[in-house]
Amino acid sequence: MRKGRLFIIEPSEIVVKGLCDLFDNNSTFEIIGHIHSLRNAVEIVNKYKIDILLVNPDLFGFSNRYSIRGYFQECKGIYLAALTYHHFPQQIYNQFDTFIDITDNRIAIENKLTAVMANKKGQQFYEESTALTPKEQEVLSLIAKGLSNKEIADKLHLSIYTVVTHKRNISAKTDIKSTAGLTVYAVLHNLIDKNEMR
Repeated sequence: MRKGRLFIIEPSEIVVKGLCDLFDNNSTFEIIGHIHSLRNAVEIVNKYKIDILLVNPDLFGFSNRYSIRGYFQECKGIYLAALTYHHFPQQIYNQFDTFIDITDNRIAIENKLTAVMANKKGQQFYEESTALTPKEQEVLSLIAKGLSNKEIADKLHLSIYTVVTHKRNISAKTDIKSTAGLTVYAVLHNLIDKNEMR
């Protein structure tokens, strides 16, 4: 049986070394490469035929951490596994096919990675429950442009109550509560051009 092929993007040399030691000759997985930053990451990853990309979400910083899956959209047919040291909001986890915690042992890690490959769900960009609907995207773009609830309601021919409901759903799905955070999210997801903001 062919071993699963892993690639790691992780800034900590100690963590990389530990993972390489875990996946020795007796493992069902092999690490075929690693890098320590996101610089040229997509180009580098695409040079290898890999099954699973292990990546530390902290590399994306606060403003880009909601677009991790989109960052790797050119890496076709791979699964994403988060390497985590601490808790992340659910929206971050939803961008990954699985996550490896720093406290997981080899058996736990192999079980998670095996389950992901058996599930065959690589490159599923967002779970349906967390994807913004077209109307929510429209509302979000208007929020990012600085419109009030009443202005959004008038522009989209909705009641203010419906606008508030859409805003509540958007916040729940993105796990972002502030208008500033939602504006950053809208810009990162190309829902608004920076020049359109008030």
